[in-house]
Amino acid sequence: MLVQAGLLLAPQPMLVIGTELAAVNLIGLHLPLTFAYTYFVTRKAIRRTFPIYPFVTYTSCYCAGLIGAIALIMRAGWGMYLISASYMTVLVAVALNGWIILLGLGLAETAAKAETGRLPSSGTTP
Repeated sequence: MLVQAGLLLAPQPMLVIGTELAAVNLIGLHLPLTFAYTYFVTRKAIRRTFPIYPFVTYTSCYCAGLIGAIALIMRAGWGMYLISASYMTVLVAVALNGWIILLGLGLAETAAKAETGRLPSSGTTP
């Protein structure tokens, strides 16, 4: 995400920005597509523990960014809108995923405390 912001802030011709953003979005597509391959093809992932919405969110965002980058290469100004929407959606998704992880950790600690009457040992004394 920061790489995209840095590329957009640097004064460059539209062809160069579009090419760089296309490369960044193709690299960004690698992770969600790898997870999708593991999830759907190899069936190594446990289906009950892997939510599908991050895959859909990140894949669609990086695809929108790639389409926007191709539009910039073709010198179409509307490509910047797709790149901006992609960037903001990924930014919000990352923040929400972090919040969900922290919420899950808090719920796990609460459940552990309810079972044992104390928090799991973390190496410190209360």
